[in-house]
Amino acid sequence: MGINTRTEKIEHFNVPKIIPDTEYQRMMRGLNYSQRKYTLNVMNLIKNGDKESFYFINGGAGVGKSTLIKAVYQSILRFYNSLPGSNPETNRAAL
Repeated sequence: MGINTRTEKIEHFNVPKIIPDTEYQRMMRGLNYSQRKYTLNVMNLIKNGDKESFYFINGGAGVGKSTLIKAVYQSILRFYNSLPGSNPETNRAAL
């Protein structure tokens, strides 16, 4: 229609930082069986070479979706930061 709908908008994202080890350990201990199994499954896939993965997590309110996502994210950061020659400032995972 001749209307310019394109905008030059720049978005900035707050990237969650790695949490202290004690908080991470407390969070991992607090996962239920299914959450722990899921987290370990995702980490196993990553460690075995799956470079790109997409997961859909759903459930009702209060079932622990955010806790699970945080646990997976923190586990991924810790794994990649532990690799030789890794630069923690360049490791990213999209949530």
